[in-house]
Amino acid sequence: AQSRTYTQITSLFLCAFLFFAFVTSSDVIILTDKNFDQLTESGEWLLEFYAPWCGHCKNLAPTYEELATNLKLSGVKVAKIDCTVEKGLSKRFGIRGFPTIKFLKEGNLYDYNQERSVQRFTDFVTSEWKSAPSSALPAKGEFYSDDSLWSEFKYSFVQFERQFGFNPVWLFAGVFVFAVSFSLLIGYFCILPEGPVTPRLDVKKE
Repeated sequence: AQSRTYTQITSLFLCAFLFFAFVTSSDVIILTDKNFDQLTESGEWLLEFYAPWCGHCKNLAPTYEELATNLKLSGVKVAKIDCTVEKGLSKRFGIRGFPTIKFLKEGNLYDYNQERSVQRFTDFVTSEWKSAPSSALPAKGEFYSDDSLWSEFKYSFVQFERQFGFNPVWLFAGVFVFAVSFSLLIGYFCILPEGPVTPRLDVKKE
């Protein structure tokens, strides 16, 4: 009896594990700074640059999963890049909004700016990519924008605004105004004399 119970429990756990593995399996490939160039060296790739906090990215997720499954036999690989983690790839491809979709084919990138549906994605990777804006795949360490201090500031500002919902310039301005006001207030109290000032009378000696 104990052996039968043990077998039943083992079978139950095995079924639960297989069910969990099936439910959580994904045909979407995760690309990182480390594996991007090696994996995308050949073949055709549909790339989604996303951020986990982005509402549009969350809405796209089920459609993107379905698309990846549908395109498995076509040879087109469907992948995604988390730009909050893979910041090197985000800067390399000049990502300024989420989600950003690009189609990589034969060393060229084609921008996708159409409806985010399985059918429209399929039509695009099949033939419509030919009429889309394109650019060469940037080499590793190369950026679309010039690699300058100002570019780094602009990139950081855009990412901050998209994540927190307001321009960081206002934050810096507020801190600056507070610091100046506080300094003036401290300076005022430091130079303010204590108590009333009585005039000095010079007494003539006879």
